[in-house]
Amino acid sequence: MNCINTTFLPLSITITWTGPALIDQNGAPVGYNLTCINTNGVSVNGLSPTQSSTNTMFTITDVMPFTGYTCELSFINVVGEGPSTQCTFETAQDRPSDTPQNFTTIPNKTAVIFTWTKPATPNGIIIEYTLVVVNLNTLTVRNYTILVSVNQTTVTQLVFGFSPYQNYTASVSASTIIGAGPVATTGGRTLPDIPSSPHLVVSPVVINSLTVAYTVPVLNETTINITWSPPSHPNGEITKFIIRIATDAITSERYSSFMINKALYTLVYGGLKPGVPYYVSVVAANQVGERKSETAIVFTKTDSKI
Repeated sequence: MNCINTTFLPLSITITWTGPALIDQNGAPVGYNLTCINTNGVSVNGLSPTQSSTNTMFTITDVMPFTGYTCELSFINVVGEGPSTQCTFETAQDRPSDTPQNFTTIPNKTAVIFTWTKPATPNGIIIEYTLVVVNLNTLTVRNYTILVSVNQTTVTQLVFGFSPYQNYTASVSASTIIGAGPVATTGGRTLPDIPSSPHLVVSPVVINSLTVAYTVPVLNETTINITWSPPSHPNGEITKFIIRIATDAITSERYSSFMINKALYTLVYGGLKPGVPYYVSVVAANQVGERKSETAIVFTKTDSKI
């Protein structure tokens, strides 16, 4: 007997065969004994109806995509079972049944490394992966199509374009020639960095049409008004603002704790000496540290009439 697979589908095999010639049947026909096993050693169920039917076609549904099968087919007459014929088949590819495995991220300050392995049940040859990365701070979406070799099990993709301490999500799916499987997701945050300088509210000091310095408002002989806003790029969680006031190098720390998450900060600072130049600096600090400060110079008034 000859048997062939008349279909090439991922989830079924339809086998047709020719029965033995009448002269070789040696008795009244009863049916056919069909047994199948896949390349993983798993037997196929649901084949018993062939034993009581003389039909020479049968559809097997207990199969998996992209899997090889070996079947034994023999003729049964009223006396018993004759010799068997062996047939081998392979089901067609399908979309992957599950997601890529071990989807992880390793961020630094400005980039993220994404790594994953192929699905446990690929249902075919994985030809590509689709990676979608979303920057939740800027709502920027980046799409990547990553082609892979036949035997490649691990994939790594480096994604740039981040700033420090930005949140992101990512999804990845695997595709065979049939299509894409389900999506694996992950997320994270890039590493923090020292913040940019806060924005100190200053006025220019102009001499002969040239700006020679910047100053903060002077309220009287001994008091100044220091106003600033948070840095444009905090690059982390701002923990404090440090204000330093000195007559020479910026070395002394006068105030270091302010309520965080305000749009504007003001410090009225008194107790200065009249007619003396002071250096004023404001710096923001986060969990990483502090950057170079925003600095101004201020001259206190020599008397209340100035």
